[in-house]
Amino acid sequence: MRCGLLGFFLGLGVFVPALPAPAQKAPVKPPPALPVREVTVFKDGHAFVLKQGKVRIGADASVFLPELPNPVLGTFWPYSAERNFPLRSVVAGFRTVQRERSAVVQSEFLEANIGQKVRLRTGGDRDWIEGTIRSVVSGQGTPGEQGDPSFRGGFRAPFGGVLVLLETADGLRPLSAAEITGLVLPATAKTTVTGEEMLPALSLRFDPAAANQEAEVGMMYLQKGLRWIPNYKIVGDGNGKAKIDLQAILINDLTDLSDVALNLVVGVPTFAFKDTPDPIGLQDTFARLSRYFSPDSPTASNFSNAIVSQSRMGEQRGLRPERSNPGEPGAPVPEFSGAEQNEDLFLFSLKHISLKTGERMTLPVNSFSVPYQDIYRLELTPTVPTPQPYGSPQEREIVRLVQRPNVFHLWRLRNTSAFPLTTAPALLMNGGRIVAQNMVTFTASGATTDLMLTNATDLTAKHEDTEVSRTPNAATFDGVRYTRIDLKGEITLTSFRKSPSTFEVVRYVIGEVSAASAEATMTPLDPANDTPEIADFRGRNPALSQYNKITRIAWKVVVPPGRTLTLTYQWNYLFR
Repeated sequence: MRCGLLGFFLGLGVFVPALPAPAQKAPVKPPPALPVREVTVFKDGHAFVLKQGKVRIGADASVFLPELPNPVLGTFWPYSAERNFPLRSVVAGFRTVQRERSAVVQSEFLEANIGQKVRLRTGGDRDWIEGTIRSVVSGQGTPGEQGDPSFRGGFRAPFGGVLVLLETADGLRPLSAAEITGLVLPATAKTTVTGEEMLPALSLRFDPAAANQEAEVGMMYLQKGLRWIPNYKIVGDGNGKAKIDLQAILINDLTDLSDVALNLVVGVPTFAFKDTPDPIGLQDTFARLSRYFSPDSPTASNFSNAIVSQSRMGEQRGLRPERSNPGEPGAPVPEFSGAEQNEDLFLFSLKHISLKTGERMTLPVNSFSVPYQDIYRLELTPTVPTPQPYGSPQEREIVRLVQRPNVFHLWRLRNTSAFPLTTAPALLMNGGRIVAQNMVTFTASGATTDLMLTNATDLTAKHEDTEVSRTPNAATFDGVRYTRIDLKGEITLTSFRKSPSTFEVVRYVIGEVSAASAEATMTPLDPANDTPEIADFRGRNPALSQYNKITRIAWKVVVPPGRTLTLTYQWNYLFR
């Protein structure tokens, strides 16, 4: 019977090895990666990482580190903190090691228990088969060279499947793993298998005298993959004081952080080679970062920070360290440790930050109070004057309603804190109720910023322009005669509020202003510094804009509660 089985086995083109089965290679445990000590995070997704730790230098005067950053060109700086053991070179590459991992499929449990007695059943058998596992191989074809990766224990598995060689009381029995429908392992069975894995690695090389010594080594580099998004909550008290809370959203697609010092940068740094990877990173193979690091992400365009997508080395199965739960007891509590200015950049420093790769975190950064003022703003952009009424009365009424001015309510904050406000979303609240959401723009210490709330519902404005006279042939340009048209305008402000209201009114007119009430300021606009709206008006009316300037009339007035105030102005323009 045994000879018959062996003959059948050999007929399949499979070479049977001599018993006992070959021993597995002992797993090699790679050394741990250097811990992150400090990281400086920019809003555009760059992070300056500092890693440092104790290592054991090998007999060949080198240290193998299972990590490979993808730094920006010119920012990777490894070092040795030991004066007696200076670092001579760093080599980046890949290293194959034997790693032990958990068995997850049936064939891996069989492979892990070579030499063990098991009970199994196949689809063609009613009864259980008892025997000792002698070999588990995978591959296809016929016996090959021992250098062939599918050649294990002296034979190959046929037909591209997994072949199990079981020693039973009747002899050796080859079984296809796909046919095994039941498996019972002994209580002493192993649940791990050893296999080869390719690790990205750095090799730190020292002088021969450093062999078998301990040394403190580190590296610093700039890399994309860790970003912070600031956001504010601004609560007004109705009496001119606003409490501002700054919190940070951390997006970590870079590296595990465990109890590190974290610096959040306000400002726009210059990274001349931010789009050029350093060759040390071996960046032939990338894995995508999340959409928060994409150049076309909404946050990238809204904050005017270029978010350039980048990739980091993908993780092999079993390479990641065990993760703790986000709420693990005893974890260090994040702590705000101060703020400081470094040249034109401003840093908020926090301690005890822990965040795994792929996780996100929201944490408070700072809190302070500033004075603010309620401002009601009315802005009237230039329009093409119409010398004669046009359309039916109904059509004119529709135009009047569409062009009816709106009064906007805004808060004007004065930044009296010692640090700037950075560009960020802001949740605006009055007491405990939400009022609006807007965006804070960069505001230096001592400067002011305006935050729009909404349309004012208890303040109204009316606006009317009237032609006063015409003067034919008032000017000639390039042989063309122009008529001068004189006009007067009125802006009527009405308050239904129970307290005085501060109005800022701006009226843009095309032409020359001759008079304005209530100590108005009149400023001719330079086309080079036009707002987008004014530039758009000039573009749509080139003939009218050629010989007429655009003038800005501005008022700042206080309207008492329940009262009406009228602002007047006079101007003229040239019309062909």
